[in-house]
Amino acid sequence: MSFRRVITGHDSDGNAVILTDERVETIRAGAFAYDSMWATDEPAVVPNDGSIPERPSFFPASGGTRVFTWVAAPQNYSGPAATPDEMEAAAPGLAAHMEADAPGMHTTQTIDVDIVVSGEIWMEVDNGVEVHLTQGDVVIQNGTRHRWHNRTDQPTVILSVIVGAEQHGKHGKHGHGSKTDNGKNKSKNKQDKKHKHDKDKNKDKNKDKSKSKQDKDKNKDKSQSKKRKKDK
Repeated sequence: MSFRRVITGHDSDGNAVILTDERVETIRAGAFAYDSMWATDEPAVVPNDGSIPERPSFFPASGGTRVFTWVAAPQNYSGPAATPDEMEAAAPGLAAHMEADAPGMHTTQTIDVDIVVSGEIWMEVDNGVEVHLTQGDVVIQNGTRHRWHNRTDQPTVILSVIVGAEQHGKHGKHGHGSKTDNGKNKSKNKQDKKHKHDKDKNKDKNKDKSKSKQDKDKNKDKSQSKKRKKDK
């Protein structure tokens, strides 16, 4: 595959310049191959030095970006399959998003722009619904559950531009998302429950204090009443 990548930027005088012009090294793991073009882990700012994190997580966190081309192997691929370690080394975090009981199905907390550069491919979403895509077609993937099928005898090349998004509400009816996000949500739920428990405890303490004060006031009133009767 080996795409050419040109990155622009600015020199010290603010002039627009070419920072890099090079062939990108293809990263492979079994049938999966991709060329990483651009990656950021923070919200974008300009000017910047044009540097790219070395082997970042495959999908970005909120505000981050990924740009890469990838190849969907043909249906008659007969090469070796990647081991879990090989896949993790090639595309950190990718396998963690895949559903064990539905091979290839995954959901990411991202908005993806997928452009078919060459070949054709089928994209499947929930309930077995599919769309057939050919060269030049574009898909906007809004954090939805999906998987890809190349049912041809030729490889399909896709350019993906991925932007990390924040999650509002439930992520699809299946509730699938990255393990990191699920872990964060579980941690938040625990904290919320603890906070509620602490509030309830404090509320009970306040009730006890209030009741104790009322009892003291009653006893005080009784004592004063007895004293007045005695004085009479």
